Amino acid sequence: MTVFEIYDQTIKTLPADDRLRLAKLIIDDLALADTALNTEIPARRGEIRDQEHLELLLLDGLNSGPGIEATPEYWRKKHRTLLEHRSEIVRNG
Repeated sequence: MTVFEIYDQTIKTLPADDRLRLAKLIIDDLALADTALNTEIPARRGEIRDQEHLELLLLDGLNSGPGIEATPEYWRKKHRTLLEHRSEIVRNG
């Protein structure tokens, strides 16, 4: 059974809050397993450790809420927001 089949048959049927809670539990469990096995946890936030970690990140993204259309206007707004946020950080030190 693939991760997609498991998702479609089990996780996808859960309410959004339960899916998010489950994803957090799985990620926490993986972190504990990594520590127990003395495996190196990535030093950089967002680094993908392995195939399983990638699949968890993808599922987390799928469960993060409704999709949006990434139009040119969306990217302009995103860019403008980022620049404003960066300016605020520079002003506030």
